[in-house]
Amino acid sequence: MKIYIIVLIVLTFTLIGATLMGAFKEEESLFDWTPEDCRVPRYAPYVWVKAVTKTAIVLGITDPNEPGTVTGFSVYYWGLRFGVNSTIERRNRDFGQRTFSARSPYIIKGLKPKFVYCADVTAFNSCGHGPFCISCFENVLTWDTKESSESRNIY
Repeated sequence: MKIYIIVLIVLTFTLIGATLMGAFKEEESLFDWTPEDCRVPRYAPYVWVKAVTKTAIVLGITDPNEPGTVTGFSVYYWGLRFGVNSTIERRNRDFGQRTFSARSPYIIKGLKPKFVYCADVTAFNSCGHGPFCISCFENVLTWDTKESSESRNIY
């Protein structure tokens, strides 16, 4: 009788162990991928300024990556009030980030007039961000409201 109980206990633990190992093996397959399955964009985007208004900058972006690799672009910008030496006061600074889909117009809106802006841009997809286009545009002045309310092309 003791032998039957011992055999039954051993078989039960074997069955439980096999079931758990099978469950873990199925879970591991979810994480069993190679780097080739997921790649971030390889190259930084080419960026240029198309137009500037008193509160917006219109960008042109060309993607040098393989078609279908990029799903969008992130623009990280910063600006300082033109003609002011002190950057300590909050009203003299402007920082932000905008995300665009790969097919949307690239317009950074809500900027402050008479500020000098710079930006970094990166392409991204579901795997992450690619390299940054460092200082993609530098020292772009948004027009003062007194000067003009219409868009001005800087090129």
